[in-house]
Amino acid sequence: MKQKIVNWLLIASLVSTSIPSVQVFADDSQTTEPPSTQETVTTESLSPWDFTSDTTTYEEPELVEEEISTTQTSDPSSSETSSTQETPQNTETFPSESDGFEDWSNPILFEKYITITEKESFVIYQSQELTEIVERKEVKNQTFFAKEQFELANGKIYVSLYNQAQQLIGYIENDAENKSLVFTENLQGTAKEYNHYIMVVETTEENKAYKDFTFTESFSIDELLNRTYFVKEHYYHFDGKEYLVLTDKKGATVAIIEQSLTVISPDAEGIAQDFDAYLTLNKDYPLWSSFNFKVKSTTKPYEEKILLAKEIYYHFDGSQYLAVYNNQDTLIGYVNAKGVDLYAGKLGAKKDFGKFVTISGTHPIWDNELKTSTPSTNYKNKTLEAKYVYANFDGTTYYALYNNQGKWIGNIAEQGVTVATGQQGIYQAYNKYVMLKGDYPIWTAFDWARSIDLTPYKNKTLEARGIYYHFNGSSYLSLYDNQGKWIGYMNAAGANVAPGQQGIYQAYNKYVMLKGDYAIWNGFDWAKSTSAAPYKNKTVQALGIYYHFNGSSYLSLYDNQGKWIGYMNAAGANVAPGQQGIYQAYNKYVMLKGDYAIWNGFDWAKSTSAAPYKNKTVQARGIYYHFNGSSYLSLYDNQGKWIGYMNAVGANVAPGQQGIYQAYNKYVMLKGDYAIWNGFDWAKSKSAAPYKNKTVQARGIYYHFNGSSYLSLYDNQGKWIGYMNAAGANVAPGQQGIYQTYNKYVTIKSNAYAIWKNFSWSSKASGSFSGQSYLAKGIYYHFNGSKYLSLYDNNNKWIGYINENGVDYRPVHLFVMGHGDTDPGAVGNGTNERDFTRRELLPYLQKYANQLKNNHIIFYDTSRNLYKETKSGDGLYDIYYGLSSITEIHLDAGIQNIGTGGHVIVSPGKSNYTQDLALAAVVGKYNSIWRNTASSAGLSYRTDLLNLNVSKKVDVSYRLVELGFITNQKDLALLRANLDKIAKEFVQIVTGEKL
Repeated sequence: MKQKIVNWLLIASLVSTSIPSVQVFADDSQTTEPPSTQETVTTESLSPWDFTSDTTTYEEPELVEEEISTTQTSDPSSSETSSTQETPQNTETFPSESDGFEDWSNPILFEKYITITEKESFVIYQSQELTEIVERKEVKNQTFFAKEQFELANGKIYVSLYNQAQQLIGYIENDAENKSLVFTENLQGTAKEYNHYIMVVETTEENKAYKDFTFTESFSIDELLNRTYFVKEHYYHFDGKEYLVLTDKKGATVAIIEQSLTVISPDAEGIAQDFDAYLTLNKDYPLWSSFNFKVKSTTKPYEEKILLAKEIYYHFDGSQYLAVYNNQDTLIGYVNAKGVDLYAGKLGAKKDFGKFVTISGTHPIWDNELKTSTPSTNYKNKTLEAKYVYANFDGTTYYALYNNQGKWIGNIAEQGVTVATGQQGIYQAYNKYVMLKGDYPIWTAFDWARSIDLTPYKNKTLEARGIYYHFNGSSYLSLYDNQGKWIGYMNAAGANVAPGQQGIYQAYNKYVMLKGDYAIWNGFDWAKSTSAAPYKNKTVQALGIYYHFNGSSYLSLYDNQGKWIGYMNAAGANVAPGQQGIYQAYNKYVMLKGDYAIWNGFDWAKSTSAAPYKNKTVQARGIYYHFNGSSYLSLYDNQGKWIGYMNAVGANVAPGQQGIYQAYNKYVMLKGDYAIWNGFDWAKSKSAAPYKNKTVQARGIYYHFNGSSYLSLYDNQGKWIGYMNAAGANVAPGQQGIYQTYNKYVTIKSNAYAIWKNFSWSSKASGSFSGQSYLAKGIYYHFNGSKYLSLYDNNNKWIGYINENGVDYRPVHLFVMGHGDTDPGAVGNGTNERDFTRRELLPYLQKYANQLKNNHIIFYDTSRNLYKETKSGDGLYDIYYGLSSITEIHLDAGIQNIGTGGHVIVSPGKSNYTQDLALAAVVGKYNSIWRNTASSAGLSYRTDLLNLNVSKKVDVSYRLVELGFITNQKDLALLRANLDKIAKEFVQIVTGEKL
């Protein structure tokens, strides 16, 4: 029979623990033959009924058929319970002579034991009649108490046999010749040959093992469990039990136990018992093909493999042997249990492995008993530590997996992992393109000893040919550049995976100006492209950028309507600082129209009006092709000062610094002091002197960058003259040219020349003007080649325009009658200065003035006061132009009839006093010289008179003639008497013309 071993811990104890009373032999070659000698077993010789060996008398028991009672006592000195011998109560009645039996009357106390088996050749009679025989099967294998011996008359001796219950079994002949008849004094009876290997396989708490048949020393039978012993003898004890004497290999008695607790083994190996444990073989122990230990099985095919021990044998030699099966359920042999390593499950031996493995995700992860599994998909491509390796019973190798926190994950078949060379895990093909973030180092090896500079690879797309899923939880990329050169390893967290070689789209949000010489692609398959020429010098928006694996950067371009244009190599564009685009050297000269704002910046925050620059030529040093579709010029003035940005639509590009030719169609009068140029290269010029004060046509004008305006001049024949600085000309209101102050007095020759009211020749002045003298305040040098004078009378009234050919030029002299208007001047002798000069002297002066041929005298308006008007800013200031001289006539006043004589007042330092002295002489001639001026020939030098000082200032010869004292009747009478003469001589002296 087999005993099922349930707890595997018990298995381990069986392998490693020996029963103290059994000597275990490690040598498997030792013979398993039973011992040839038997150790003497101590026996118990007392009567089962407390008879003693020295008893000479006894009371014969009375035979009764009631059940004999038995008692058990406990040894108070022992913790273990021992059975006392059951003894009869000596109440049995033995037969006597009076019963009629032959010779049975004198029993002799015998007190021995005899064991009855099937082998003894004797009979047991039921009664003293010796007629009925007890059936052997009822008494076999029992030991009985031979209580009394009867010597019969016939010479035979019979012994009465009793069982433990004090029941008479029968009578047996004690024949000395019968060798099979053996009596003993021991309760166990006589030893019987057994010669079997047995195993103790069952026990209870009440079962004991004994040192000898005294049953005084006992121990737990558990110590004998599952051991194989040799039993040469056994005893059928008087107590009704069969006892076996267990011996070890050396023949030493180990214990005495009840036979019912044992099972006979077919041989020394013992009985196979269920074991069911997994193991690996130790090459130091042989694998036997059978328990004869003659043929060894080879262990080589099973090294490092997990095998199954289905049964265990507790061999007589003290060793334990396992029946070993392979994973095909084939018995491959028997091995000493010391030569194996046992395991609780199929995983077998746990051996240090200490390597790192990468999980494929295809095989489950098991618990230690390989009963419960979880998918390994959560760990797919992760690198874990395989601390231990197990050789599984089914032939599979399993690894015990631990994460980087040292936590056990489970066990996985070797087919589900790849063993790596280090913590980095295994190299796995990745073949993706990535862009580095720039914040993780690139390592030259997984020992982290050296890293390389990331700078050359920032914002570059690299090829990640392989990937390592490192034990530390990170993934590391094996990076290559576009030349196929290996760069190093980098944590995958430091890179973004791109959809292709183009790299990763990155927000760029910049404005770029296209050069126009790179293709614009519809995709990174390079299948379709368009020309960038239409976008040349345009600013577009690069919303994104790709740092391509080929080493180039590609912009994702959009127009100002938000429409995608395509991808273009960034080398075909220049990045602008903003929507304005890129500053480009322009270096052109432009003329501003004046109707577009000039901006201080492209944030449009502040602007200035371009009106002040209208029609000015400025330098557009640079140009911006703005994203909004407009072009903006960066403008500078001729001092190199930046003006601002302006939409190019607000300017016209000039062929040079001269600016743009603009129709002018004006008439100008040249001053004559500026050169006339043949071109704006200033290479050749001519003098403008011949054109001085001529009116020419400025058909066009250039607003030159130098700040000057240049006129394109034509004469009245339509012939181009050249370019001249406009500062050298005055713009005329028409072909007449520019009014120029002339301030010359002219005399109309005849009525043949019209006096025009306008230069459109649509209106003439009416009347006869022949012989009249007028002040030509202005002159016009007409484009037709003629000169036109603007005529005013002596009342400053404009008359009109006359061709200079219609006038004569004569010296003009002004005579002024002093005081006037409300100012009478000096008063005396019934008259005043104002009235005397105007009413009495003036008519004579006018008479002789009209007789002049080569000169002309004009008289200041007698209704006006020259002093007052000059003082107010008019007067002399309005009429001095073209005057050859000014003669102002006054009268003095003083004490009545005391002051006398006249004089001439002049400015000191005058260059010529000839006329002044002559006038003083006339006064002295017809009156007298005032005594205060007698020493200076009648001249009085003054600096405190207004008209005197103004005349000196405007450089007109001036004198003030005092004719005499109006308060002196004599002076007044002399003057009145000579007025005609005085008038004539004054006219002749002033004009120098003889009348």
